[in-house]
Amino acid sequence: MSQTTRIPSLDACAAVYVDVWETFEDDPFDPDDLDRHLLDSGRPDGLEPHGDEVIASLAFLVGAGALSRLGDGRLRACHRPDVPPAEWSEDAAARADALAAAIARAANRDTKMETETETETPPFRYRGERYARLPVPPDATVESLDEAVVDAIEDAPDVAGVGLYAPADAVAPVQRVADRLCDESPPDGPSPRFEKETSEVATGDDGDLEFRLYLRAV
Repeated sequence: MSQTTRIPSLDACAAVYVDVWETFEDDPFDPDDLDRHLLDSGRPDGLEPHGDEVIASLAFLVGAGALSRLGDGRLRACHRPDVPPAEWSEDAAARADALAAAIARAANRDTKMETETETETPPFRYRGERYARLPVPPDATVESLDEAVVDAIEDAPDVAGVGLYAPADAVAPVQRVADRLCDESPPDGPSPRFEKETSEVATGDDGDLEFRLYLRAV
């Protein structure tokens, strides 16, 4: 699918979402799968396969929190079309908060303010102590994650540890780097050692399952 900057109508977004739900329900799907469905079916709503309006509608629905984007590029519907409006509102509010935080981080980077010692996201409280929050991208490697964990704790010396937040399908590299940081002796220098506190699987801000592992600096 090609990219487009056209802003879709709400009616078009609604029609695309209903198509998605009626075809896939809440199963993950590739946008090309939706194209094939549109090709194989009659289109009383006027939607065209590979059309700009379909592409823009999918992007809008992801941004609004109606569709979640998975780590492998597939999408998934978040709600049945007939759920109460309050459930949609909660997702929209969570998405707006995440967008506002991302914009604030981008503004800080662009203006090069003296925030280089701050972590990517504000520290949070865990068992009464401050921890640095470290989101883990789906394509993280053990090496990149190892360095990011050490940087996070060194850049925020007032925190007790680091909380790693990863997509549920990225558990393996998180576990491996935790084992490496906890089991190996640190090289010469100030790099901290860690011990595992606990881990859990919870629902993230985007509604997807999220693996969380907490490391305490020792």
